[in-house]
Amino acid sequence: MSTDASHVIAYTAFTDRAEAVAMARSVVQKQLAAGADIREVTCVRPAEREHEVEERTEYIVALQTATPMIEALKAHVVSEHSQKLPVFMVVPIVSGHDKFLAWIDDYVNEGATAGGVGRNGSLNL
Repeated sequence: MSTDASHVIAYTAFTDRAEAVAMARSVVQKQLAAGADIREVTCVRPAEREHEVEERTEYIVALQTATPMIEALKAHVVSEHSQKLPVFMVVPIVSGHDKFLAWIDDYVNEGATAGGVGRNGSLNL
């Protein structure tokens, strides 16, 4: 992925809340992302029957990470997701609190250099 942004929000979605929570915990524990927000939403999607749509509850997981981690994060999400074609979209962060963005860097970079073994993730601003 090519972007000038140094940080991104990566989105994925689940129909099962427990799976969404497990994925969020997994990527933060492996330090592929510095944080994850989970939101319950109503989605409108094409139904399996042609020309019909359906509404369903999904759990959107927004993952905060540094741009260099995108490919590793995507590989993990896609390989661990229960759906054959999981949602994975990346949105650049064009501006943010400098100390928070630096903390994201510190957290995911430590994971990258320490093989995923690292600190407790506390945020000190």
